[in-house]
Amino acid sequence: MGSRSPITEEEENTFLNKINNHIQNKENKFINENKLQNITINTLINNTLNTLYSIINYISKLKISEDTENEWWKKWSKLAEEVLYILFRPERAFYIGIILIIISILVYFIDVSSTTTEN
Repeated sequence: MGSRSPITEEEENTFLNKINNHIQNKENKFINENKLQNITINTLINNTLNTLYSIINYISKLKISEDTENEWWKKWSKLAEEVLYILFRPERAFYIGIILIIISILVYFIDVSSTTTEN
């Protein structure tokens, strides 16, 4: 059997620090991936309302360019492109989904309450 030299305290601490850093990185990655599970209802409502407010604020600041007779569609296509960019930014995607679900439920209730049954 070959003899192994004993591990120094400094080598042991370095090794343990590397393991600790690796575990911390994995834990932080897991927490960041599961942020939705860690969110409270109050935070969800506040973030959704803040997202809705910022969308309305950005859309209200849009400028419509002057209409040219031959290329009238460019103005509207540019406006649509800017609105879609505002709506579908990655950090807003989840909250846009919540807003669309709420709007669809409201429209459903309005539709159901406005229809009359005929006998």
